[in-house]
Amino acid sequence: AEAEEPGEEAERRVRGCRPQYQRTAVRVLAHFVAHPLDGGRHLAYLPSPEWLLDVTHLVAGRTRVQDPRVASLEGGAVVVGREPGVTSVEVRSPLSDSILGEQMLVVSEEKVGVTELRAHVVSGLSLALQAQPAHPNVVTAIAQGMPALRAPKQEATLSVWLSFSDRTLAPLELYGWQDVALTLTSLDPSVATVGVSPAAHPWVVAEGPGRGALLQLSLHPPDACRRSRHRAAALATGTAWL
Repeated sequence: AEAEEPGEEAERRVRGCRPQYQRTAVRVLAHFVAHPLDGGRHLAYLPSPEWLLDVTHLVAGRTRVQDPRVASLEGGAVVVGREPGVTSVEVRSPLSDSILGEQMLVVSEEKVGVTELRAHVVSGLSLALQAQPAHPNVVTAIAQGMPALRAPKQEATLSVWLSFSDRTLAPLELYGWQDVALTLTSLDPSVATVGVSPAAHPWVVAEGPGRGALLQLSLHPPDACRRSRHRAAALATGTAWL
């Protein structure tokens, strides 16, 4: 007899073959303050009251969904709908277990679908540093993806986003590369070749000069969900410029 699959793997396979609730990323932002030594009420904000600092990774272990029947939290950073209802995402104190912050969460019965794939080629990153005249001690770092491939055999990855019928966007990573089948095709292999693996980002390799909407993407249900030898119709399609 064949060995049974682990429970988590079996759940993932079943989930991938049925309609899923939407997912969303969670970010926890907080003020950092210093209390005066004289016991006064005036607080010193770091760096200023207008700034909130991202502490998601610091409180991931203390972040939870109040009602796990309505939604669950994966990795302390991704909310997954389970059934229609209203609950909240909470951050609990490690000392008293009191609620330090919370945000209401609604899982709706309204059905939405993926209407389009939006993809961008990312061959590298550029970094720009900007001083803030209003805050002399603050420097803002801005990172941007670079789309151009400038040398033969240079490689790039694709940033793929799902566009839903309710006019929201979500990165494909939120749904897991293993829960979908993504097909990537180069319309001109003399300019670029492509590759896709089940558990990694798709990639592009420069082969020669050229430009245009040369990359075609399509999203399908996982192969394990096929009821015949033929792949099911695409859930969504899109193109990427190169």
